[in-house]
Order: sequence, then C-alpha cells, then structure tokens
Amino acid sequence: MEEETSSQSSQSSSTRGLDWDLLRDYDDESDLEDALVTKLPYNTVRSSHSKSNCNLKSVYNDLIHPESHAFGIHPKVKTILNDLVEKNILYLKPLQALIYLNTPEVINNEMKGLPMPDRNQIKYYIRSYRNINNVFSNKLEDVKQLIKKHVFNYDLDDIVPFFFGYSLDDFNEPIIGNGDNQENAFRIGITSKKLINQIPALLVKNMVFHLDCTYKLTKNRFPFLVFGFSDFSGQFHPVAYALISHETGSDFDWFFGALKNLFISYGIVFNPVYMMMDASDASYNAVKLHFPNCIILMCFFHVQYNIKKNSKFYPIACQDDILNHVRVLNSCTSYDEFCRERDLVLDKWDKMGLLDFKNYFEKEWLSERWWRWQLFQVVPGYPTTNSCIESHNKLIKLLYTNYICYTIHEMLKVVMDKIVNYYSRQFLEIKYFRAPTTDTISRAKELNHCLFIKYGNSDKSYLYDNKYYLMHDINLIYHKHHYCSCTCKDFYRHFVCKHTLALSAKLKLTLKGFVQVDFFATRAKPGKKKAKSNPLSYD
Repeated sequence: MEEETSSQSSQSSSTRGLDWDLLRDYDDESDLEDALVTKLPYNTVRSSHSKSNCNLKSVYNDLIHPESHAFGIHPKVKTILNDLVEKNILYLKPLQALIYLNTPEVINNEMKGLPMPDRNQIKYYIRSYRNINNVFSNKLEDVKQLIKKHVFNYDLDDIVPFFFGYSLDDFNEPIIGNGDNQENAFRIGITSKKLINQIPALLVKNMVFHLDCTYKLTKNRFPFLVFGFSDFSGQFHPVAYALISHETGSDFDWFFGALKNLFISYGIVFNPVYMMMDASDASYNAVKLHFPNCIILMCFFHVQYNIKKNSKFYPIACQDDILNHVRVLNSCTSYDEFCRERDLVLDKWDKMGLLDFKNYFEKEWLSERWWRWQLFQVVPGYPTTNSCIESHNKLIKLLYTNYICYTIHEMLKVVMDKIVNYYSRQFLEIKYFRAPTTDTISRAKELNHCLFIKYGNSDKSYLYDNKYYLMHDINLIYHKHHYCSCTCKDFYRHFVCKHTLALSAKLKLTLKGFVQVDFFATRAKPGKKKAKSNPLSYD
C-alpha cells in the first residue's frame, strides 16, 4: 500500500515537473499544443481536476484558444453538426460526421483552434438533436402540432403550403385518426394556392387529370396519393397530395370531397372532363359520385401489364400475338374502327383456341368501366397512360425521400417543405403543343408535296395520297400560330406527325413549337457505293 502511494505521488510530481518544463521551453501556441498532446497523458491535460491543467489555463490563457477547454461540444462545432444532420437527418452516422470534421478544409477554417469532439460525443449529440426535432416521432400529438403551424387562411402567400381535409373539435384542435381501422382512418391533404389557382383556365381546354397512389414512403405503410394533370408535352403538373391510411372508397370519397370544398372556397367549380387511373373500383366509385359527367379513362400500361400476367401460361408465340392484337385495338382512331378490329381480334382468338383468355378479356377490359383505353377516347395529343404521374412518383422517391421510409410526422414535413414548396415556387409552363422529334422531321422531308390535294371548296382542307385528311387554321389558344391536324394514328398519339409538318412546309405555315429551317445539302461521295458486310461473320 505504501509502495502504491509513493508511486502515485512520484508520478504526479513528475507530471507537474513536465508541465512546468513545457511552459518554460515553448513560447509558440502551435508548438505548445503539439507538446501537450504528445508528451502529457490525455487525462492530465483534459481533466478539470488536474492541478497542472488549471495552471496551464491561468498562465497560457492568451496562447490557447479561449474556448478550447469548454465543457462538451463547442457551440460552433454544434452548428457544423446541425448542418450535417439536416442534410441527412435520418441516416447520418457519427463516424461520417467525425471524418467530415477532420477534413483539411474544415480543420483549417471552421474548426481552427477548436477542440475536436470524440465519436461518443457526436453520437449522443445527434441522438439528442433528432429527439428534440421529433425526427423519429410517431405520435399523434406531434402531427397535430405540425398541422396547427400550417393552417389554411386566405391571407397566405400563393407559394406557402398548407394542410386541408381535416376537421376541428370544440377546442379548435385538429381531429385525426391513427389509422388502425377504417373508422379511425388517418387522412390529410397538402397543397398550396399556386397549385390550386392553375385549375380554372384548364377546365375549358379539357385537360386529362391523373390519380395514383405510391407506396413504401412511410414506416407505417400508408399510401401516398398524388393528383394532378398533364399537358400535350407529357409533363405532369401536381395539384394536391394526400397521405391516407387505407385505399377504400371512403378514403377517395374524402379526398375528392375535401378538394371540391377547397375549390369552392376560392370560387372555383371543379368539374373535370377526363380522369385517368388504374383499375381500382374504390377510386372509380368516388369519381362517379362527385363528378357524374366525368369520363374515366383506363391506363393502357396497366392493361398491357395485366394481359401479360394472364397470358404467361400460353406459348411465347401466342403471347406476342395477343399483345400485338391489343396494341392494334389501342391504336384505333374511331369507335367504328375499334368495333371492326375488336370483332376480328376475337375471331382470331377463337381460331387460336384462346377461349379462356377471350372470356377474361371481354369481362375485364371490354366492360363498361374499363374499356376506355384507346386513342379516340381523348383529344389528340393527350396521353393514354399514367406514365407521367408514375415518373413523378419515381422522382419523389429518388430526389426527396432517397428511397427511405419516414415516419408520418417526418413525411409530412418532407411533403410540405420540399415537394409542395418546390412546385409552388417553380414555374412550369403548361404546353398546349408538342415539339416534333428529329425522326418525325426527317420523315416529313421525304414526303412528296404533290400528293397533297385540296379537299372540297375550302382552302384549309387537304387530302394526302387519298388516305389522310388534313386541315389548318389560326387558333387564339396557340397565340396566333397556325393549328394543323391530321387523321393518322401518329397525330392522335403525339399531336404532331409527318403529314402536318410537310403541309406546313408546303403552305409556309407557322406552327407552335416548330420553325422551318433550311440547311445546305450534302453531296454524296463520288464512285460506286461499297457493299455492306457483316463485321461479326466468320470466313
């Protein structure tokens, strides 16, 4: 015992002697800090109970950073960590933050003269930051507090997001369910004035609205509902979002009812002409309940997907024939053409022995609800699939959630602060035209202008090769540009075709989104052309 006591006293005396030797030998701040780290034990320098540490603080207060020995993490270091946590609030690791703090750029600038926190300090600070900001909160009370911060009123700016579709109790508190059953369902909508105010001008032009739900965004597995419209260029314009706990008829009934009430508060009578969705009876019944005159379109992509799934038991040759037949039906430009092609396709399936598939096709995709997936069902140029809204859903996961499942509270914050806020501030032009592709332009140059013949007594109607009927006029919607239409399938699908481009070049028409440009011709090389050979063939 006496030996241990003597060894401790000798160690402390030697340490104190080493401390005073350092104070005598070093006058530069950087040299002193290096010596403190390398020549003194860690607990001697850092411990607040060390006598030598107190002496160093009092003697070299001017040389050492005045806040380098502060208790815990320095406030300036906390600011750096806050920025890191906000960039990756869910999955930032303490080791990642420590590596970032040790980079030369940070050490020589923001961290200069400040103590470096260890890994455990960073770990506990990040955990505390997430708890304070309710990052992993799954409580109803936190969601209610978030809703109360973003209440709708008429004095809000156009770009400020707000919640809608919830009711208040006697104490002016939001009433929301926890989503455990249909009677206690969770339903909340998010939008802004900017997204709502683009509706009145669209209803006159018979825009196609799209409705779809995407998944794997929340840890509670709640569907995320997206609603908006598309223009002629295939670009999707969101109108409102909603987070719901179920996908029953009452959920879609709530969404359209809350959306209509919101439009009425702005003096807008929302009555869409076209609504495209997948084969969901719940959404179909809700749309027919609120918009009886709305034409419900079926997404052709989902038609093909289900046909592939139900025909996979047949030989591959039969599967290819079935898909080709269905695509022919989709390309019909009139109801009479569709009836004629439909009878031919059904007869072919009888001869091929596909009686079971024929019965399935007639029952599912020729029924009264889901038979509108052809080109002639919509105005030429509008999409026949939900590809635009599916691409929008992919962008939400790729850019805004990074394929991470959030809690309900954090997901609502992401929708408010990132998604709705971005599309409210971003100006997206609603295009009523579609620019032609380079392939369409090149094919238009190959047409013979002599095959255009005037049709009737009008100078604005033409026939091309006695097959396609074309007409042109000036329309105010296109800002005094010429409007040119055709009866071919390409025009119905893309709102532009090689016939309209060739006619505009012949008559020198000014089309919206296309400018006629003449280029110098390139002469062919002299001599006989070389015969093509297969570079992968063997002798």
